[in-house]
Amino acid sequence: MQTFYVYDPVTFEYAGKVQCKNQPVDSTTSAPVAVLNGKVYDLLKPTYSKETDTWHGTNSDYDLQNSVSGLSKQVANLNETVDL
Repeated sequence: MQTFYVYDPVTFEYAGKVQCKNQPVDSTTSAPVAVLNGKVYDLLKPTYSKETDTWHGTNSDYDLQNSVSGLSKQVANLNETVDL
């Protein structure tokens, strides 16, 4: 048995997960989550993009950690520039 994540074929909103032998239509093997630094964040109201084979959604903890990570990189780059 394998886990598949089903989405609505019209709105592409997450509809739930199923376990079965064969992949159902309008499903993917990718879970509706975001991963940052090895930590997994469940997405709220995820929608699926067939073009990129990814889920999109929000998670306040993920968004905060992603912002902090981006700011840390900017500070590190500024420090390198100033040290020259």
